[in-house]
Formats: sequence, C-alpha cells, structure tokens
Amino acid sequence: MTLFDRDGHLTGQALAALQAGGLPEESRLEVAEHLASCDRCVAAYSALLSPAGLLTPREPVAPRVMETLRRRERRLQLRQWSTMAVAACLAIVFWVSGVFTGSFWSRTEGEEDTPSLARQTAAFVDQVSQKTGDLMNRFDLREVFQNEKE
Repeated sequence: MTLFDRDGHLTGQALAALQAGGLPEESRLEVAEHLASCDRCVAAYSALLSPAGLLTPREPVAPRVMETLRRRERRLQLRQWSTMAVAACLAIVFWVSGVFTGSFWSRTEGEEDTPSLARQTAAFVDQVSQKTGDLMNRFDLREVFQNEKE
C-alpha cells in the first residue's frame, strides 16, 4: 500500500487504513507526522471521521437549555429584589427609630431611668428582627419556588 501520492499528500487508501486502524506502527507514525504539518491531509482525514463520529440528539437541546437559563435568571432577579427590599425595610426601620439622627444613641448623664446603651441596642435589634420576620411572613413565596421546581 502506498501512503503518499506524487504531490506528497496522503492517499485515500492510507487515510482509510488509518481510520480503520489497519496501519503498522511505523506507517502510523509517518502518517501522524505528516498530519501534524499538512492542513490539506488533516481536512481530508477530518472529512472521513465527521459523518461517522457526529451523532444528533433525539430531541432538540436548545429549548431545555434556554428554559434552564430563564429559570436561573428569574431566581437571580428574585434574590436581588428581595435583598433590596430587606435593605430598604431596614433603612426605614433605622430611620424611624432615630438611629441616623442620633436620638437613639443619646444618653443624658445623671438620669437613672435612662436605659443603658447595651439595653437600647438589644431592644432595637429585637424590634428589627421582629419587624423583618413579620414582613417576610407576609410574602407568600411558595408559588414562586414551586414554579422553579417544575
């Protein structure tokens, strides 16, 4: 069997033998060395491999991939909006309670009935967590998460 034609390229017989695995080791090494440097022979060998090597899926893949991407995008948007809503609620709670104006932190020396800063902070944290819990309980997110699972 001749491996190369007069132009120095691999013959169709050599490419078919390479694909079938019927070349001896020396010839296979020679063909591999030639394929490393010859684009024309690589294209011919690839054309031999392509029809047998490529499979088509039973069902189209694109709709499933696009639906998965849409679900992920909705989930990401839900997380972003809920984070913004909680941050806005906390800002409102802080503003209403007087944290930003300083009235929350003010202490008058000498007054016995004024609670200490630690007790004020603890009471404030309890109020914030209670209000945040109440707010989150008002949202019925079961329908959103149920749609995500489907």
